[in-house]
Amino acid sequence: MHSLAYTQHACTAVCAQVCMHRLTHTAVRTKVRAQVSARGRGCDVATNGTRDDAQADGHHDQEPARPLYEIIRDELIADIESGKYPVGALLPSIRDMSVRWTVSTTTARRVLAELVSAGYARPEGTRGHMAIRPAKQEKPPADAPQIPARQHAPVSVPMVRTAQVITAHGAVDAPASRIDVRREPAPPDVAMALNLADHGTPVLVRRRVTTDPSGSPVQFRVSYTAPSAGAEDTPLASPDVVDECWPEALVAHTKRPVKLMESFLCARHPTDTEAAMLALAPSACVLVRVDRYRNKDHQPVDYTVTVWPGDTTHMTIS
Repeated sequence: MHSLAYTQHACTAVCAQVCMHRLTHTAVRTKVRAQVSARGRGCDVATNGTRDDAQADGHHDQEPARPLYEIIRDELIADIESGKYPVGALLPSIRDMSVRWTVSTTTARRVLAELVSAGYARPEGTRGHMAIRPAKQEKPPADAPQIPARQHAPVSVPMVRTAQVITAHGAVDAPASRIDVRREPAPPDVAMALNLADHGTPVLVRRRVTTDPSGSPVQFRVSYTAPSAGAEDTPLASPDVVDECWPEALVAHTKRPVKLMESFLCARHPTDTEAAMLALAPSACVLVRVDRYRNKDHQPVDYTVTVWPGDTTHMTIS
């Protein structure tokens, strides 16, 4: 009888420890959520695990809890904006976030995906994610190629386009109908991609809009070519149509070997310039391919961004 009572007492103690462990784990997650949320609002928070004074007084007018991924995302965006993570710096990895904020790997992946979507991060393969700054929503240059007036039609009346089928590394098989070439200061992300010493270094910028037989824009491409490419005194620096595909054109007109350094695809909303050039609403979806080319010394010499309307472009992966 004494042995049975002792056993029951031991079981009760073990169950109490398990329950205490679960309560402690829940309290830690609640505490982390409160601390991260408070940092995002710039205020202090009590961390003794008890209800605050307002609750004790019977006041429960609190804002609904935000998802953890939004809180962490906003904190990292604030860190990027403040310079804690400068442009080009690696952001915390999935493992780092899981440890720092006591969240699952699923939540950490969601945070990184949100940062990429917001324009504050760029995937860098096995290296992780690099901090970047969103491109400023600039207006198209005053003397840029003009888009037909129907781009100003109400969003409820979509433009009719011819459906395009392209490969992941291909392009619309039609000559560019409008070409604009100029020398401009390199945006921060372009300067970083081309390894330029100074942000704002002038680069050759070639914009091309391709239309379907009805005149509707179906492709917009921008190439940023570094001064080291040697394209300044070639037909590439003039608004003339080149017969070759862009990488072949670089080789043919600069007389220098060029190879693809990296390429990646994504889907996102268009920038103001992309929306204007493709006659899209700002809320539309576009497919984007970014190609970076290098010379024989493995130095990047060209950064090209190609954009297609997402609703009429079908991409095949071969």
